[in-house]
Amino acid sequence: MMRFVVLLILTLVLAAIWVVTAITMQISGQSYLNLTAPWWHMALHVAWFVIGLATSMLGVAKILDWQSRRKLAHNPPQNT
Repeated sequence: MMRFVVLLILTLVLAAIWVVTAITMQISGQSYLNLTAPWWHMALHVAWFVIGLATSMLGVAKILDWQSRRKLAHNPPQNT
């Protein structure tokens, strides 16, 4: 759970940094298409995307684990 919270906070921080720098430096989406945006800003966007994917995958895994544990608690496996 701690890993999920840390990744979630990191995702939000990277997104905030990306938005603030895009606004202050007036970087538009068109500059991404023309490849004229700063390389570090593109790398920040890619890092945000990858960490966001990792966070969502970890969150889904935690939810599925929680659901399976809940089902097992109500219906323990039968020994035959």
